[in-house]
Amino acid sequence: GSSRGFWAQEAAYGNIYTQETEANDHPKFVGMHCRAQLALAFEVGSVQLSVPGEPLNFNGLQGAQEVGMGDTITGMLESQGTSTIVFCARSIARLSGVSLSLQQETISSKVGAFAYSCVAVGAVPTFTNQNGVSTLESTAAYGDFAGGDATGAVTPRLATKLIDDTA
Repeated sequence: GSSRGFWAQEAAYGNIYTQETEANDHPKFVGMHCRAQLALAFEVGSVQLSVPGEPLNFNGLQGAQEVGMGDTITGMLESQGTSTIVFCARSIARLSGVSLSLQQETISSKVGAFAYSCVAVGAVPTFTNQNGVSTLESTAAYGDFAGGDATGAVTPRLATKLIDDTA
């Protein structure tokens, strides 16, 4: 199981509180958003962003934010510029901007990722799902992302193996 988020330094440590109720305060994924906010993702579909510049402060009255994804979160990666990619079971989204300029954009409403399979290979977000190993390639023109299949000819064999192992 998971527990509350925590911080640690050489001589001290402590918990990170995003909610009063401990039973609901168990983030599964952690990252930085725009190099300004600590991002904690909860499996139930919520991403919580700290107050900009204050990674331990999740007080909404002081500028912390929460974004509902509408899907089970399976991973999260800091991306180029002011973007964080949020991978879900059946979708992929991008959070961009800070504070009042925060925006949520859908990258894919039909394809998601298996839990804990999301990594950055070089600067390319890479993940695994029922179709095999895929990547998100950035397009130079708009900074948006287009899905790409990284396994090509081995996808049928790999997909069968992945589905059998997750059943």
